[in-house]
Amino acid sequence: MADVDLVFHCAALKHVHLSECNPFEAMQTNVLGTNNVITAALEVEVSRVVFTSSDKAVNPSSTMGATKLLGERLIIAANHRLGDKPTRFACVRFGNVLNSNGSVLQIFERQRQNGQPLTITSPLMTRFFLSMTQAVDLVMDTATRMFGGEIFVRSMGTCHITSLAKAMIGEGQGRIEEIGLKPGEALYEELVTEDEAPRTVRLGDTYIIRPSTMDMLPDDTRERYAVYDSLPRLMRPLRSDQDLMEDEEVRSMLWSAGVELQGPMVAQARAQ
Repeated sequence: MADVDLVFHCAALKHVHLSECNPFEAMQTNVLGTNNVITAALEVEVSRVVFTSSDKAVNPSSTMGATKLLGERLIIAANHRLGDKPTRFACVRFGNVLNSNGSVLQIFERQRQNGQPLTITSPLMTRFFLSMTQAVDLVMDTATRMFGGEIFVRSMGTCHITSLAKAMIGEGQGRIEEIGLKPGEALYEELVTEDEAPRTVRLGDTYIIRPSTMDMLPDDTRERYAVYDSLPRLMRPLRSDQDLMEDEEVRSMLWSAGVELQGPMVAQARAQ
């Protein structure tokens, strides 16, 4: 990290079921690895560090989520141990990034190409989704806007996994098979907890969660936080089983993210 101004910490074991089978490896990478990044950044006085986290860190039900939560806490707490160091640390919290490696859309696409039924763990399962472009934009915006200690969350679409499967194969044109929940999986995810909501403000399409330990931040950082006081507060948690997108909105989201759709509704999705 010598002579580096800005660090994006994206390395992680991100798959829930693999982390359930290998909790020590998840801890080594997601917790100890994050602490290594913090230590190195402070040693060479990097200007800013942005840590990419997950909605699974919110009230975690899985090993992966628990390690991401600890990663967030390490990053936020790093702002309390700066001394005369100029380094500042902040987090971004993602939902599911469409078409990222190992994502559900890649699984669906492989099953579709092989003529297999699309497998879902539960028709009740809901998730937050954003495109790769939206994820990159959030990270870059965070690097520009952060003061240190915040968690930045983008307002993003939420839907049933079944709606994704229907959009991929077209209504009534393929089979969807329920296979049951995998270890560590939850039926819904959260982006902002009930505890975080009162200290969360909204700026455009971005939520900014201020830390509960603001009184421990450096004086100049606390002074800069005053710009958040005039922004509207969230006041309620954000869950993936609320404000669900309609099927047409799901198709439009997938089409805009460059996902190939099937069935008679493709033309409508393109038009939207």
